[in-house]
Amino acid sequence: MRSAWTGVWTGIRVGTRTEAGARTGTSTRTGAATGTATRPGAEPQTAAAPRAGAPGQAEPILDVKGLAKRYGKTFALAGVDLEVAPGETVVITGPSGCGKSTLLRCIVGLVQPDAGRIMFEGRDVVALPYREILGIRRKIGFVFQRFNLIARLSALDNVALPLVGAGVPPEEARERAQRALARVGLSGAVARRRPGELSGGEAQRVGIARALVTQPVLMLWDEPTASLDPILVGEVLDVMEDVAKAGDTAMLIVTHEMKFAARAADRLVLLERGAVAEEGRPEDVFANPRSGVGRKYRRLLQQ
Repeated sequence: MRSAWTGVWTGIRVGTRTEAGARTGTSTRTGAATGTATRPGAEPQTAAAPRAGAPGQAEPILDVKGLAKRYGKTFALAGVDLEVAPGETVVITGPSGCGKSTLLRCIVGLVQPDAGRIMFEGRDVVALPYREILGIRRKIGFVFQRFNLIARLSALDNVALPLVGAGVPPEEARERAQRALARVGLSGAVARRRPGELSGGEAQRVGIARALVTQPVLMLWDEPTASLDPILVGEVLDVMEDVAKAGDTAMLIVTHEMKFAARAADRLVLLERGAVAEEGRPEDVFANPRSGVGRKYRRLLQQ
């Protein structure tokens, strides 16, 4: 198994985070005292009570404060505040270009923010050296839009790869990878196939298994159904919903699948122009949206 992976893990670890870009200044925002960044002109939001089964007032595993990122003259993030409790499922949505993917990439250390703080398990990710960022990533699962599987490895070896990179013995890594694949509904001959032999839905489920295999305490999902044919979207959403129901992993999900959000999310966060426009329980946001973007998404849900 090690021969199949020769050079692969090293290639993944090198160059995954850009160190350039100093953090400058601080972010000034309305609503900082309430813990929610608010765009000028948007209505202040009050924190919603947790829905039945939600983690409630547990100490947050993730605490983002005043996060800002600018590309040239354009702010991708303009002072975002966000908390995620252990086991909580939070769905983030908003128009294209509102900063959803940038937020996830900042959290996992793939993008360096210009200002703000990202506390994960009590440690500021923004201030950590690169070697310690690698350790943080082992506790955070990341599911990409485009699968990001290694073409020359089987599905099983793709899933086992992060374990091998962390020093887990090969046989144990394979056993854990098989269990992770079974959890997403893949086993038997499918585990031996390479990515080019998989359907889009199967490939994305392999990507989900790879993120789950390290038993992360936080899962980040970056529009995992965006590149799938509509007929395959349902099978991936079913897997995501099963993971959410298990409640053993906090989840931060970027998606435009509003019916999924209404079923699976403890909390819905709407971004617009790099800031939080509205947040709350999905049923509350959809029943009585207070922002323009919220009203647009309610109409989408009603179609």
